[in-house]
Amino acid sequence: MPPSITLSLEDPAPSLAPARIIKGKDLRHFDPGKTYVIEFWATWCGPCKKAMPHLAILARQYRGQVTFISVNITERVGSPLLSDAAAKERVVRFVKDSGDLMENVLMDDAAGTLDAQWLKAAGQVGIPKTYIVTDKKLAWIGSPAELAVPLAQVVAGTYVPALREFKQTQADAEEADRLLANPALREATRTKDYVTQVKIYEEAFAINPRLEGHAGFEFFRVLQHVDPARASSFARGYVARNAPLEKDPAIRSILLGSFARIVLQEKSLQNPDLDLALEFAQESLQIAPEKDGGHYATLAAVFVAKHDLTKAIELQQKAIALAKQTPDSDPDKKTILARYQSTLANYQTAAKKKAAKGHEES
Repeated sequence: MPPSITLSLEDPAPSLAPARIIKGKDLRHFDPGKTYVIEFWATWCGPCKKAMPHLAILARQYRGQVTFISVNITERVGSPLLSDAAAKERVVRFVKDSGDLMENVLMDDAAGTLDAQWLKAAGQVGIPKTYIVTDKKLAWIGSPAELAVPLAQVVAGTYVPALREFKQTQADAEEADRLLANPALREATRTKDYVTQVKIYEEAFAINPRLEGHAGFEFFRVLQHVDPARASSFARGYVARNAPLEKDPAIRSILLGSFARIVLQEKSLQNPDLDLALEFAQESLQIAPEKDGGHYATLAAVFVAKHDLTKAIELQQKAIALAKQTPDSDPDKKTILARYQSTLANYQTAAKKKAAKGHEES
């Protein structure tokens, strides 16, 4: 069970000590009357790296009015055997290779103090996560993709913290954690009792419909085994409710890609909705503000499931080409590239076997 939430909007902002200074000024303590944007990230975090150009644009736009601080946390989560010294060396190299994307960079201590005091204390799960601090108080917490509007309001002096709504979101997150830790749900998951899992989720959603936003992926995963048509309908509705295209294409792209991968990951499904996976993966690629190898690799996997190896090979090659463009300082480059190349080799082998079999039959 995660720790209790103790930090919310309008609370005094914790300091950024004992962070290590990687680049720029010593900004571990906040000055009264000033506004700061604090971005929590890690080198292994794909969405963090995608958010950096957007944050750099905002930093230039508000230069002299807002101070932007990039705080590296959980760096060793992606590589559990990495020493703290090696993690710091990796961060230093990454920041150097990133040029002017980050002006002021701090790194959490080995104990994860900032992660505990800022993210866990506020009930925030996952990175990237962005905070606005103004006059030494927390004004806003959210995704970097959603930063532009509240930041403009803070600078203009018109921002009013949505404290009630934020506290409700925090309470919902805690309730969702309790749902996922439910012993009956865990037992049903262990025994692959999909009917019971669906029932438990439905009962929880009936009491608090907002939990759907926190546990929607898990619900979709098991619902596919019980009612495939309803599962596909749920996925469409979830995306429409949580990420309308006109609001945030980047978030919509992530949700679409996630649902497509869940369809592919459930290997025991008798009749997976591959048409849904194809539709979602294609739109995810089409609307993504910045394409990466993952978009093409997901779509390639869908075409493999639909027995179109020629198209899959073409897409996987594009995924590899993009992966090769990743800076060498990115710690995931070698691993991702090797995985993409191995997958391509498997596709090519399967295509050759299919061609040989067709030749024999003819």
